[in-house]
Amino acid sequence: MNPLNGFILYVSFCVIVAIVANKRQRSWAAFGGSSFAGGVCIVLILASAGGNSTVGGFAAFISPIVGLIASLAMKNGQQVALSEGKFGEYKKCPFCSEAVRKEAIKCKHCASDIA
Repeated sequence: MNPLNGFILYVSFCVIVAIVANKRQRSWAAFGGSSFAGGVCIVLILASAGGNSTVGGFAAFISPIVGLIASLAMKNGQQVALSEGKFGEYKKCPFCSEAVRKEAIKCKHCASDIA
């Protein structure tokens, strides 16, 4: 594979991971973690393989896959708000314990007024 094509493929995988993690409101963890882990992983595997570029190319694609799995396994903003009381743009309704937006003045689940 041409190195430029491999780099474009790697960046597109990282962008997909960033989009999925951003939808789950965890972009800093998945994208940053997969990018950093990818660099460390490539260096370690290349050092142990004696500089084999094919092995390094495969090692580069491990990190976005791990980042995608990690971002899918993390709780999203609504789930974290339910367990911690509030997170990001969500808070927990004190009456029915469902996640509602912070700007909401009335719960859409129980129709209670939220102070």
